[in-house]
Amino acid sequence: MTLRPQSRNTAGHRWRQRILPELLITPDRRAEYLYAEPGLPLNVDSGQPRPDHTRPLPLAATVVFFTDGLVENPDHPIDQSLNELAELATTHAALPLQDFVRALADHHSSDGHDDMAILALRTPS
Repeated sequence: MTLRPQSRNTAGHRWRQRILPELLITPDRRAEYLYAEPGLPLNVDSGQPRPDHTRPLPLAATVVFFTDGLVENPDHPIDQSLNELAELATTHAALPLQDFVRALADHHSSDGHDDMAILALRTPS
């Protein structure tokens, strides 16, 4: 799959659809959201092709997949919540992966009204 950054306006559109970008944390603790065209939600029309994306990842990079329950808060704009997640992730990026995910779950900025799921993958170093 090829992941390309999209404009801020597109990111807002994606949020309304509840499709959030993955978060990439590089070994030097830089954060980047990986925006890509998601296509139709699963099972809307199984006859339609799904987009396929690729993105080369550096060694020792961490990619975080998450649901809106990790960042959604009606008292904050979504950009603010995503920025807070990126800051939290870069702060804890050196932790072992299980501890890293626990830190994200324990210190998230959402209001707690929704369930959350977090999946983090780290490329070999």
